[in-house]
Amino acid sequence: MALATAGLTAPGVAGAAGTLPDGRVYERVTPNELDGQAFGSAQGIANDLIQWDYIGPHAPAQAGTGVVYRSTRTASGWTFKALNTPPSPRALDLTPSPTYNRALTAFWWRAEALSNPTDGDFWRSSLDGPPHRVGLAAVGGVFVDGGVAYAVSDDGRSAAFQTGTRLVPEDTHVDTNPPYTNGSEVYVYDEHDQPRMVGVRNDGTLIDTCGAWVPNWQGEAARFLASGDLSTLFFLSRSCDGPAHLYARRDLTRTVDVSPSRRSTPDPAGPQARTFVQGTPDGDKVLFETAEQLVDDDTNSHVDLYQYDLRHDTLTWVTDDASADYRGVVRAADDQSLVYFVVTGPFDGRGAVGRPNLFVRTAAGATRLVTTLDDSDSEVWTSREWGRQAEATPDGRRLVFASRAALVASDTDQKIDLYGYDAPTDTLKKLSAGNGDFDVLGAFSTHRVGESHYLSDDGEYGLFSTNEPLDVHDGNDAGDVYRWRWSDNSTALVSAGYGGQNPWFIPAAVPIGVSPDGKDLFIQTTVPIDDSDTNGQWDIYDARLDGGFPRETPRPSCDGDECQGRATAPPASQSPATSRAGGPGDGPAPTRATVSVGALSQAALRTAARTGRLTIKAKVNVPGTVTASARATLDGGSRSVARTSRRLARAGQAQLVLALSRQARTALRRKGRLALAVDVRLSAAPKSKTLRVTLTRPRSGGAR
Repeated sequence: MALATAGLTAPGVAGAAGTLPDGRVYERVTPNELDGQAFGSAQGIANDLIQWDYIGPHAPAQAGTGVVYRSTRTASGWTFKALNTPPSPRALDLTPSPTYNRALTAFWWRAEALSNPTDGDFWRSSLDGPPHRVGLAAVGGVFVDGGVAYAVSDDGRSAAFQTGTRLVPEDTHVDTNPPYTNGSEVYVYDEHDQPRMVGVRNDGTLIDTCGAWVPNWQGEAARFLASGDLSTLFFLSRSCDGPAHLYARRDLTRTVDVSPSRRSTPDPAGPQARTFVQGTPDGDKVLFETAEQLVDDDTNSHVDLYQYDLRHDTLTWVTDDASADYRGVVRAADDQSLVYFVVTGPFDGRGAVGRPNLFVRTAAGATRLVTTLDDSDSEVWTSREWGRQAEATPDGRRLVFASRAALVASDTDQKIDLYGYDAPTDTLKKLSAGNGDFDVLGAFSTHRVGESHYLSDDGEYGLFSTNEPLDVHDGNDAGDVYRWRWSDNSTALVSAGYGGQNPWFIPAAVPIGVSPDGKDLFIQTTVPIDDSDTNGQWDIYDARLDGGFPRETPRPSCDGDECQGRATAPPASQSPATSRAGGPGDGPAPTRATVSVGALSQAALRTAARTGRLTIKAKVNVPGTVTASARATLDGGSRSVARTSRRLARAGQAQLVLALSRQARTALRRKGRLALAVDVRLSAAPKSKTLRVTLTRPRSGGAR
């Protein structure tokens, strides 16, 4: 089903917040007829493609708690397709979310079993056919951390998952702490839809009595828990009262200890737990943490970072300075050729004493100091994958992270800023520098989900969100989305810059993700950026590089013989067609869109000065989106101090309320007067109207 292209912005046309950066154009991805809310999943992003969850019925045949759609960009517009239309309403459950394969051609999800509501089934979907029921995920509600697939094979036929239910007779794990938080097993549904245990020895018996579990269910970072073809699966196993040990199951036929000790004598403190950090796409390497001394040179008692190479059976002590206090991994290249980590105190003689120092280690074993962070930057190296304030390109050459520390001379505030590091050139940049005087970042969020990055694969483009106005077009106090670009170190507004409700912490827009090639910057917003956006729900837009589609021109309405038009002679020449209206059969000339603004009374100005909310009335002669923005001279420069918009389905009058920014209210209170230039625009009108007013502080103290 193709989306209507009439509402998509044509190339070269300004977006709602002014001209988008890089020559980008807004393209609306989600259809207007949705009567629920669209939720974009960053796991489902590729070039010209996004997969997103939809909450609410789109059509009676798809009534359920949620549907996954695949939107694909074509030459004429965005198309979308439901990937998991259920066989019955209660067969669909997208809580938790589905798991995709890496090519985004298939995914698995858990659904309520058709035979028993307390049981759960696994289903898989692909682009080629209807959803397929694979088999039981759990019995009697025993799911263990959701009972979802954590890895799907490249061909989509197999998936690995964890469950507390014993799906085969050989599964004899014990449940020492119901509801099954200690007892579970890892399984793979193979290409024949048969469950096969993972946490077993080479002879097929359980490694430990409490079974096995998947590392990410314990809260650690969890990238590449399995190879693409599921020939390597990493898992943890332990006796019910012992420390966890890290293993890999190869080809479902043999098990490898991937966290072995290579000390000449065992650690005097005894075995210590292992924590999975990251695998590789081919499953040949794994990073893990442990306090156990696994090599003779490791003489400290705190946690260290190790790497094991399955193909060559080699163990490497990554944080190989016994005097350094390891904090955690920040990010690593997919193949682990570059590993970023943080230690407290000097490492190999470099770094600040008693401070968190960020280092990078190369495949050759060399380490380099990147910078010294602030103690409050712990989310940069947190063990949680969700919410980690750091991103890296797949090759690890560029790292982007948030820090409260002033890491470059241009950073003169105490707020969180976004930084980027380029390993080949050993270059550190501040990426959250705004345009002109806008150079403060108040809040940073990558909204990271799964393994998808919020920067392009080459590290040229990235997204972040902030409540701070870093651009003259950002006129609200709510969260907006910005893009940064590495080559010219620029920051630009991507969302509309208005809408949202900051007092209730409702953002105007949030980032969803960046396509690998950087052409697609996906955001989610309730602001009707496009004229056709009338559903009032969260929608997905793409700030597309070299984007836009031709608009469709609707045919004028007619009745009877009027629809035939007047007969005309054949054209004398084959001149190119144009979009200009007129000529026989074209109907009446279109109405010229206009907008007018009424004068404000003294009472209205007094109310605005007292409350900080300026109400204006605009009259339009055609449907469209009316946008009002106010500017004032503050601190020697012209600043945007308020912005709002309203969608009108028909001609008439619109009442718009402009809430002045905190900076504008403060200036009015201190100086007693505030001159405003209010620009009112209609999306379909070629010209705007400007209203100039002056607010005077009341004797009682003015706006607060």
